[in-house]
Amino acid sequence: MDIYRSIKTRERYDSLLGSGMFWEFHPELTGVWSKDSALILSDGTSKEPNQTENEKSNLAKPILVDGSFKELADWILENEQNAFIRADIPKESKRKILNALGYSSNSLDD
Repeated sequence: MDIYRSIKTRERYDSLLGSGMFWEFHPELTGVWSKDSALILSDGTSKEPNQTENEKSNLAKPILVDGSFKELADWILENEQNAFIRADIPKESKRKILNALGYSSNSLDD
Protein backbone atom coordinates (compact mmCIF):
# COMPACT_ATOMS: atom_id res chain seq x y z
CA MET A 1 0.00 0.00 0.00
CA ASP A 2 1.40 3.38 -1.01
CA ILE A 3 0.90 5.81 1.87
CA TYR A 4 1.85 8.71 -0.41
CA ARG A 5 -0.62 7.96 -3.23
CA SER A 6 -2.65 11.11 -2.48
CA ILE A 7 0.37 13.46 -2.66
CA LYS A 8 2.28 12.17 -5.70
CA THR A 9 2.15 15.58 -7.44
CA ARG A 10 3.53 18.87 -6.21
CA GLU A 11 0.08 20.44 -6.46
CA ARG A 12 -1.57 17.81 -4.25
CA TYR A 13 1.37 17.92 -1.82
CA ASP A 14 1.10 21.72 -1.54
CA SER A 15 -2.67 21.51 -1.16
CA LEU A 16 -2.39 19.14 1.80
CA LEU A 17 0.43 21.23 3.27
CA GLY A 18 -1.72 24.36 3.02
CA SER A 19 -4.70 22.64 4.62
CA GLY A 20 -2.96 22.45 7.99
CA MET A 21 -3.42 18.67 8.18
CA PHE A 22 -0.14 17.71 6.48
CA TRP A 23 1.69 16.55 9.62
CA GLU A 24 -1.41 14.76 10.92
CA PHE A 25 -1.12 12.39 7.96
CA HIS A 26 2.63 12.46 7.31
CA PRO A 27 4.66 13.41 10.44
CA GLU A 28 7.72 11.76 8.89
CA LEU A 29 7.91 14.35 6.09
CA THR A 30 9.52 17.80 6.28
CA GLY A 31 6.99 19.99 4.47
CA VAL A 32 9.59 20.80 1.79
CA TRP A 33 8.79 19.19 -1.58
CA SER A 34 12.42 19.20 -2.73
CA LYS A 35 13.37 17.12 0.33
CA ASP A 36 10.29 14.88 0.48
CA SER A 37 9.71 14.16 -3.21
CA ALA A 38 12.39 11.45 -3.41
CA LEU A 39 10.59 9.46 -0.73
CA ILE A 40 7.10 10.24 -2.02
CA LEU A 41 7.92 9.29 -5.60
CA SER A 42 9.99 6.20 -4.76
CA ASP A 43 8.51 2.84 -5.65
CA GLY A 44 8.96 1.55 -2.12
CA THR A 45 11.75 -0.87 -3.00
CA SER A 46 14.43 1.04 -1.14
CA LYS A 47 17.16 -1.11 0.37
CA GLU A 48 17.35 1.13 3.45
CA PRO A 49 16.83 -0.66 6.76
CA ASN A 50 13.49 -0.23 8.50
CA GLN A 51 13.43 2.55 11.05
CA THR A 52 12.32 1.99 14.61
CA GLU A 53 9.27 3.87 15.84
CA ASN A 54 11.57 6.10 17.92
CA GLU A 55 13.61 7.01 14.83
CA LYS A 56 10.40 7.78 12.93
CA SER A 57 9.13 10.03 15.72
CA ASN A 58 12.41 11.96 15.66
CA LEU A 59 11.83 12.66 11.97
CA ALA A 60 8.55 14.30 12.90
CA LYS A 61 10.31 17.01 14.92
CA PRO A 62 11.86 19.29 12.29
CA ILE A 63 12.14 23.00 12.86
CA LEU A 64 8.88 24.17 11.35
CA VAL A 65 10.14 27.15 9.41
CA ASP A 66 9.35 26.03 5.88
CA GLY A 67 6.16 26.80 3.98
CA SER A 68 3.46 28.73 5.82
CA PHE A 69 5.33 28.49 9.12
CA LYS A 70 8.27 30.38 7.62
CA GLU A 71 6.11 33.42 6.89
CA LEU A 72 4.76 33.41 10.44
CA ALA A 73 8.22 32.96 11.95
CA ASP A 74 9.61 35.78 9.77
CA TRP A 75 6.79 38.11 10.82
CA ILE A 76 7.31 37.34 14.50
CA LEU A 77 11.05 37.89 14.26
CA GLU A 78 10.61 41.13 12.32
CA ASN A 79 7.87 42.58 14.52
CA GLU A 80 8.10 40.89 17.90
CA GLN A 81 11.69 39.68 18.24
CA ASN A 82 11.91 40.72 21.91
CA ALA A 83 8.80 38.66 22.71
CA PHE A 84 10.38 35.69 20.92
CA ILE A 85 13.62 36.12 22.90
CA ARG A 86 11.67 36.29 26.21
CA ALA A 87 9.39 33.33 25.31
CA ASP A 88 9.58 30.17 27.40
CA ILE A 89 11.34 28.17 24.68
CA PRO A 90 14.65 26.35 25.23
CA LYS A 91 17.58 28.55 24.21
CA GLU A 92 18.94 25.93 21.80
CA SER A 93 15.56 25.73 20.02
CA LYS A 94 15.49 29.52 19.70
CA ARG A 95 19.03 29.45 18.33
CA LYS A 96 18.08 26.83 15.69
CA ILE A 97 15.02 28.80 14.62
CA LEU A 98 16.94 32.06 14.35
CA ASN A 99 19.78 30.44 12.42
CA ALA A 100 17.41 28.59 10.08
CA LEU A 101 15.76 31.89 9.19
CA GLY A 102 19.05 33.71 8.72
CA TYR A 103 18.89 35.83 11.87
CA SER A 104 21.75 36.31 14.30
CA SER A 105 21.43 34.35 17.53
CA ASN A 106 23.92 36.62 19.36
CA SER A 107 21.08 38.23 21.31
CA LEU A 108 20.59 34.91 23.11
CA ASP A 109 24.06 35.11 24.65
CA ASP A 110 23.13 37.94 27.05
